[in-house]
Amino acid sequence: MNRKFRASRSTGPVGLGLVALLLVLVLTGTSSAESGGQAGTTLTASVTANTSYVSEYTWQIHKNVTPDSWDIFKGDSATSEYTVGVEREDPTDSAWIEGNVTVHNGGGVSTENLSVILELRDGIPPPNDLIGVYPLDISSNPVLDPGETGTYPYRIYLTPEQVHPGGNYKVTANVTITNHSGRLGTPFGPAPSATATLPASPVTLNECIHVDDTSGESWLFNDSGSVTYTRRFTGEGTYNNTATIRETGQSASASVRVNVYELMVSKNATTSYTRTYTWNISKEADLTEVTVNMGDTVTVNYTVNISVDTGTDSDWMVGGTITVFNPAPIAAVISSVSDTVSPGVLMNLTGATFPCVLEPGGTLVLNYMGSLPDGSSRANTATVVQQNHDHYLDSSDMAGSTEYTAMADVEFGEPSELVDESVTVSDDRWGYLGVINVGSDIMPGETYTFNYSVVYGPYNAPGLYTEVNEASFVTCDTSTGGSDSWLVDVYVRSPYGTLTIGYWKTHAGFNGNNQDAVTPLLGTGLWLGTAGGDRSVLATTAEQAVRILSFNGSASNGINKLYAQLLAAKLNILNGAYASPQVLSVIAQADAFLATHDASSWSSLSKKDQQKVLQWMSMLDKYNNGML
Repeated sequence: MNRKFRASRSTGPVGLGLVALLLVLVLTGTSSAESGGQAGTTLTASVTANTSYVSEYTWQIHKNVTPDSWDIFKGDSATSEYTVGVEREDPTDSAWIEGNVTVHNGGGVSTENLSVILELRDGIPPPNDLIGVYPLDISSNPVLDPGETGTYPYRIYLTPEQVHPGGNYKVTANVTITNHSGRLGTPFGPAPSATATLPASPVTLNECIHVDDTSGESWLFNDSGSVTYTRRFTGEGTYNNTATIRETGQSASASVRVNVYELMVSKNATTSYTRTYTWNISKEADLTEVTVNMGDTVTVNYTVNISVDTGTDSDWMVGGTITVFNPAPIAAVISSVSDTVSPGVLMNLTGATFPCVLEPGGTLVLNYMGSLPDGSSRANTATVVQQNHDHYLDSSDMAGSTEYTAMADVEFGEPSELVDESVTVSDDRWGYLGVINVGSDIMPGETYTFNYSVVYGPYNAPGLYTEVNEASFVTCDTSTGGSDSWLVDVYVRSPYGTLTIGYWKTHAGFNGNNQDAVTPLLGTGLWLGTAGGDRSVLATTAEQAVRILSFNGSASNGINKLYAQLLAAKLNILNGAYASPQVLSVIAQADAFLATHDASSWSSLSKKDQQKVLQWMSMLDKYNNGML
């Protein structure tokens, strides 16, 4: 075996350029006086020395992979083959001496211009024993504070001429500072030494090696050789793989680029449905009953309200297209395509048969259509199933499948068809009223109003006349109709009509020039309540009558109101006004009640009885105001 010897004189941490360093030390040295009178300090130092003598084999490593790139689909896999090879070269001898220099500042001030110069000698008698002088790199800690210790490592490589197997070597560390006590301004310090013996023969290194691979595998090599292995990829990326010689740290890498493509699936959804409107009509007037004199007419103002609902929807449909695009440089196999609207409504598809091959850069367009049970918002999902493959160096196998989905919201906006969106409205007294259209004349869920007036009369005989008026509509598409009517009771009174409470209050002899019309009617007295009742009131004077007609000072008391309206009604009847049987019945009921109740009874009445009192009062109020 041919043996080489490492001839480098590198000193590791020991710096080169002795002349430059010494020049710096001379230029930067300062005396105590130059440093402002700083006091000196003292140093102690030690040095260690160890030898190494090795014969080391050199190795080279390389790595490659086939193929180094793949184009696959999501869900596919691809397998590449790696080769790791090493070459062993002849060994090379090398020797070195290494150790540490330790310096301790034992004084009370920091060091100035600290320097360490190493001298290396062998066992050859002087003056040939000096091998070399090596400045030590102390930049890691160039100034030692009081009490501080600094440790500085070194390594000196021996040239082939300096190697003496089994020989002794001496290392001397010349440690100096320029502020040493007693030597201020002059480089001075300790010079410790250490000896070491070089082994008689080198130690063999790296005759065999271990190669560790980031794949998780390791191999032992005793000589040049190679190994192969495979790796399976499924995801997108660049896969860097490194094999490293464990003993030397040398490495070689190979990478595989995997491009993973996905099918691009998109879809749309178009909806349609029918909306049918339902209409209603209502009619009302400003009067339900009115009292007029013989020979008069009455005008009734009518309101006809045409309302439409928001519509009843039906025949919900959804349809659209599904588009599948293949962006990959390789063909895709499509196993199936389906389209579903939630919850689980399957659509009908047209446009392809499956399985089918979608070429690189190709596009597949499918149509779908289906009906839905209602107009709820839904999700429409297209599902595309692609056949997957496991790819090898020159072959591939089918392996599972991948689903791609695309979604579209199924939202129903405006209806595609309207039914009965307009009506024609007419009135049996007025005639044609108009055509009402949803959207332009009326909004869904709202009401359109017609206003018009009808004149009834004149009436030539007293009595009750019931006037009936009907409005109706018919829809535009299904001819659906509807109607509503309103009744007005017209009471025609005799020439002797009723007069209000206000009239009787102002015609009792206490108001201006108005003649007293009350006293003649009272006669010997007018009973409010059945004559002789426990609580009945006998009105005998105009003054008493005015107090009763003024609610006797408490207008919030319902019984006081009943007294007033009952007294006015009886005055009207005595004055010759016509009273219907209904009015006479109310008078009789009120008299019976007031025979046992007076104003003090109001707060103790039940709500039901209070309501009854107010109903009597209201009826008599209408009578006195000429409304009955």
